Amino acid sequence: MAVTELKCKVETMGQTETIEPDEDIWGEFNLPLISNEKLSEFEIFLKVEDNMKKSVKQLSKVGGDTPYEFCRRALATLLSNKLASEYSWIGLKKKLVFSKTLVADLIMRSAQLNGKTRDSPLKEIEDAIKKFRGGPRRDLWQRKERAKFNIFFLF
Repeated sequence: MAVTELKCKVETMGQTETIEPDEDIWGEFNLPLISNEKLSEFEIFLKVEDNMKKSVKQLSKVGGDTPYEFCRRALATLLSNKLASEYSWIGLKKKLVFSKTLVADLIMRSAQLNGKTRDSPLKEIEDAIKKFRGGPRRDLWQRKERAKFNIFFLF
C-alpha cells in the first residue's frame, strides 16, 4: 500500500476523525523549474483549480518569518536562479513579466495562508517578490547565509 493511500484515525473526546497525509502534488515536476518550457507546463498544471488549491497549501509550508523571507523561500523552491533572473515584476529591462504568471498568484495566495505572513497586506507581499533576484545576487546571498553558520577554529 502506498503512503498516500494510508489514512489515520484519531480519537478526540469520543469523536473519530480521519486524517489523510499531505501528498506531494509536484512529484511530476523537477523543482526548481529550470526553463520557460517547464514553467509553462507548471502553469498549465496550476490552471486546474484543485491543483492550485493543493499547491497553495503545500507552498504555504515553506516557512519564513517575514513576507520577504517567505517569498524568497517560495521562489527558490519553484524557480532556478537562471530562470528567476529572466523575470521582473512588470517586465522592465527587457525581461519577462512575472506579475501575470500563475506562479506569482500561487506565491501570493500561499503567503496569505502561511501562519507568519497571513496578516501581511498584498502590497507588502508584492514588494517582497519584487525585491527577490535570481542569478548572481541570489547566489551571493546564499553563500553569505551559509557562512553565518560555518564556524572556523584557528589554532
